[in-house]
Amino acid sequence: PRLSGINMKQLNELDARARKTLGRRYADASMETINTAILQVVCKQHCLPYARVVNPDGLKVDVFVSHAWQENFGCFVRSVNAAFPNTIVSLWICATAIYQTQDKSIIERSIGHDPRQAPFAVALRSVRRFCVVRNEAADMYKRIWCCWEAFLACEFGLLNPGELTVVGANRFHDEVHIETADATNENDKQMILQHLRANPGLIEEVNRKVNQIKQVPETVVLDEAAVQAEFAIRDRDISVLREDVDQIQRQIPTWEAKAGRIREELAHCQEENQSLQTRMQEVECENAALKKEIQAARAAAAAQAVAAQSAQQMLASFERRLAALETGNAIGQGSQYSDEPRQQLRAPGEQSTARARSHSQQRRLW
Repeated sequence: PRLSGINMKQLNELDARARKTLGRRYADASMETINTAILQVVCKQHCLPYARVVNPDGLKVDVFVSHAWQENFGCFVRSVNAAFPNTIVSLWICATAIYQTQDKSIIERSIGHDPRQAPFAVALRSVRRFCVVRNEAADMYKRIWCCWEAFLACEFGLLNPGELTVVGANRFHDEVHIETADATNENDKQMILQHLRANPGLIEEVNRKVNQIKQVPETVVLDEAAVQAEFAIRDRDISVLREDVDQIQRQIPTWEAKAGRIREELAHCQEENQSLQTRMQEVECENAALKKEIQAARAAAAAQAVAAQSAQQMLASFERRLAALETGNAIGQGSQYSDEPRQQLRAPGEQSTARARSHSQQRRLW
């Protein structure tokens, strides 16, 4: 915390970046808006608090700035510039000094469980000056951390002349009761109250001292004319925004009609898509059937090829047998007159049968 300061130039650069980022929304932007739109983004990108991003080697703080986040950011920047004109200072601003994120557990770990050891308290022990920036949007002492900062500043002796700077008039005159003050994180409030209740009489002492600080007159008077001019600029910006809103509202019926046509076209396209999908499924079924027919035809062709091969083999066998028979017949015809010695050896019955066959053959030859 002691090295988590930013200088005046860097604060003004943050203000310029906010103007560019937010555009017309800048006029109504609070510190909470700047935190969400810029600081959390930078912290997430670099895994460091904003002050350590713009000052990688650290910058020792010498002014602690106490303020409420509900204030207008532009007014806050002008107030700090008015408090330290032409002065080189290193500012401790909680939004830039502490890692900002939507994850409350990370912020709770950075703050800790002892309010006297929290970054706010550590920074207050190391600074030379305490700056209170009042605003017209919210009573800063309705916030429990602002009450605790004011009490510690009193305890550390930072309310002496030359050490305390108060910017802006006190627009809120309600008495301070720290037990009813609010906190963004309820756990922070309970931590501070638990510490106060553990020390009898400390709550009353805090209320008394913070009420005294609340009644301190402003030590830096803001230029009312400049403030009014700023409000006039804001009013003009608001009127421009209203005109833009009116124009958008007039265009809404046209956009709704276009949206209706687009929805109809989308429904038609969805129907066509459904039809195409159905046809694709039919084509796939037909393709599968054709594949089965092709496989069956191939199987039939293979069977026919096997049958043709078998027929060719049978034909070849028949041709061989026919050739053998023809060869046998030719041999039989050439040897019909040379068979007598064998016939003489046969039995008489066989010889007569043989002679009958021989006569028959001779008749066929004739």
